[in-house]
Amino acid sequence: AACCILLLNGRLSGKLTFRFGAGRQILSKPEAVAQVKPLEINCQDYIRYILMMDTTEKYFLKAIKEFGELSGGRSFKEHCMKFYQVENWWIVELGESNSFWEYHNLIGWLRAFPGAAKLPELSVGYANNQMNNLKDYLTFIDPSESAGDSLAGAFRDGRAFSIYLPDAYEEFGNLTIKRNPNVAFDYTAQFLADNGLKLSDIQELPFKEHRFKFIE
Repeated sequence: AACCILLLNGRLSGKLTFRFGAGRQILSKPEAVAQVKPLEINCQDYIRYILMMDTTEKYFLKAIKEFGELSGGRSFKEHCMKFYQVENWWIVELGESNSFWEYHNLIGWLRAFPGAAKLPELSVGYANNQMNNLKDYLTFIDPSESAGDSLAGAFRDGRAFSIYLPDAYEEFGNLTIKRNPNVAFDYTAQFLADNGLKLSDIQELPFKEHRFKFIE
């Protein structure tokens, strides 16, 4: 089962592989790490999608509804989302009203919705920049983080990044450029195409709308 997308030794794999180095390592005093300023992401510049492999409409409609009820507040905001099925993929398009936090946390939530009998094989975020396609990016749960609270991803221009989901509440997000040789936009896009979903076809799909109330 493809639980994540990884680029391993120049090839895509749907399985998580662990490697352990041989021999004893000498521990040294860690060097100070400079604070990296997050790259600002303006949600208005993007059309944002979540791509789910091997799931059902009933599953993700329920998952999104319950995600919108997590805060336990008293007021709510209505969001319009669109969705469409292509072979064994369901594609959800988020509206401009959804925040950086909502979009990226939904990617993880839809992959691991609590109590679900069957989870999607994959949940991948695809953000399509409307002014510069080199700023398009793909992102998914980081398989190297056991807590499952971080996303890994890459821009079309080759830059890799990470997003720590609990801290993604700022207006322009907390996407941090981070060297990661195991993540590449082109290889991930090719993986999707090989499994029946071409990114270039998504915008032309006849999406249907659904409205959700998110408690604030």
